[in-house]
Amino acid sequence: MLHHVLKKAGKNPVLLGNIGRPAFDLIDDIFPETPVIFEMSSHQLEYITIAPFVSVLLNLFQEHLDAYRSFRDYQLAKMNITRFQQEGDSFIFNADDTLIQGLVKEFHLTRNYLPFSFESELSDGCFVRDGWILYADECVAEPILNLEKKRKLKGDHNVRNCMAVINVCKILGIDNEIIREGIAGFTGLEHRLEYAGQFHGIHFYNDSIATIPEAATEAVKALENVDTIVLGGFDRGIDYSDFAQFLSRSTIRNFIFTGKAGKPDP
Repeated sequence: MLHHVLKKAGKNPVLLGNIGRPAFDLIDDIFPETPVIFEMSSHQLEYITIAPFVSVLLNLFQEHLDAYRSFRDYQLAKMNITRFQQEGDSFIFNADDTLIQGLVKEFHLTRNYLPFSFESELSDGCFVRDGWILYADECVAEPILNLEKKRKLKGDHNVRNCMAVINVCKILGIDNEIIREGIAGFTGLEHRLEYAGQFHGIHFYNDSIATIPEAATEAVKALENVDTIVLGGFDRGIDYSDFAQFLSRSTIRNFIFTGKAGKPDP
């Protein structure tokens, strides 16, 4: 989404990293003035010693626990995205995520903190009020995006994504109207709540990149009328108990389980 908005602004950005575009493959497309949007996995962040002057952390959920000694180690790897920034660099994060909030307080880093929140009004950064996303700068808030208007991206999690993008764009000095047009025109990514079509009156969505319970939960909430769901895949040792409770309270009638994570306990 950020790449789409900056492209709309004529900034000629480059999108690379864990999104499926190796950084070294695009070196020839990068110049000193090129904005680089680099999506980094925890595995990449684990070994960095330099971080961008604008870093974004959307959430901290259990993921890749098969590769880490503990959930704490995974969290520390993700936090490297700001731990290796320079003093005064900008760190954009989800203020509703208690784990991120706790780590921010723990490290006492001197950063330009620019949070976003769905639950609280902020003095700096983005928040939601009366159906609008507002951006605040030293307690002065301006409306940026009307959430009542039809959007191509479904779900509250995508509202958070919008707020993160707006924060970055405000740092980069992007005009509000371009931000609005860019977000409105972004259709999303393949395999993320991607509409696959209709067959015999049934609507199918491909959300196979929802590799953690929280992502699958948000997808079900966004689509609302889910009748059948396919779950499973590789088992990373994640706790599924909250997800199971959510599904048991849902109106979903049919469950199809695949892979090791879909097998019942012996």
